[in-house]
Amino acid sequence: MTQTATRLRRTGGAGVAVGALVASALMFAPSAQAAAQVNVTNAEVLPTETTANYTSWHQGYANNPGGAKVTTKGLELSGGPSQVIKGYADNDTTIGNNKNFDLAAKITGADFTATTGVATLQVPLRSTAIAGNQFATIRSLADEGSRIKLTDEWVSSKAIGSTIAANTPTPLRDIVTALGTSYKVIGFGVQADNNAVISDITWDGVTYTFKEPSAAPAPKLSSVVDIYRVNPKSGKITTKNTVSFYASVTIDGKAAPAGTVVNGYAKGKKVATSKVNSKGKVKLVLKVKLPKGSSTLKAELPSSGTVKGSTDSVKVKVIKKK
Repeated sequence: MTQTATRLRRTGGAGVAVGALVASALMFAPSAQAAAQVNVTNAEVLPTETTANYTSWHQGYANNPGGAKVTTKGLELSGGPSQVIKGYADNDTTIGNNKNFDLAAKITGADFTATTGVATLQVPLRSTAIAGNQFATIRSLADEGSRIKLTDEWVSSKAIGSTIAANTPTPLRDIVTALGTSYKVIGFGVQADNNAVISDITWDGVTYTFKEPSAAPAPKLSSVVDIYRVNPKSGKITTKNTVSFYASVTIDGKAAPAGTVVNGYAKGKKVATSKVNSKGKVKLVLKVKLPKGSSTLKAELPSSGTVKGSTDSVKVKVIKKK
């Protein structure tokens, strides 16, 4: 499990020996099979736990229904403590041969990534070695390293047999040994006492990535530019005239808001800029004189983040002033 916190490791001869043994085993072990990938969205994380939804991702604390949501950043845990669990269908009080998940064989393949804050891996289970209702949750410690090892210290919410005290840091291998063979894992998940963001959990060969799809951008509004008058009129324009042309502008079928900028072009060059008035109309005055012959005048509403731009053009005839 990858944490943003830094682990404080104890040193000593035994620790070095175990580290060397683990490194040696990893060096000569065959490559692990790539985990299957599953994306989990916000709609799949339910706000409360019920018998009916236990097999779905859900908030495990009844007093914090709003404390878990999936965003584009990941699974955000807030209002702590907050806990998100995915349960197994076989979660009743019957403890037999079905473990759902073999802790001794598979727990070192589990992992999670906290991109913000600190969290712990949670494993609710039932065991005949647990007194009373035979239920407990075992969890990793927030200062453990980037991958789960049987030498990591975990805690159990209940005493297990006569060797594991409740809420006492204990090597995971000792907890697994104390559970014996008569236990049943009924779920897995993550917990955080304070705000945290979890990007993924790997469990039993599956990597669950928490990510809400980015919202699709809203479609841009349509627009229409309509040139309705040129002054002077085509054929009356001379090479000495200052030419103006007028256009109406609509956005989404309504008059464009006052102040909307419209550009004017003549013979392909931008030669005017003006703003729409309160009636959705604009007057564009050319900054240059038009040469003799045919010229195309164009009014343009530029595209923006919310509006799809549009243009309208008109050809005019220019005569030489005598």
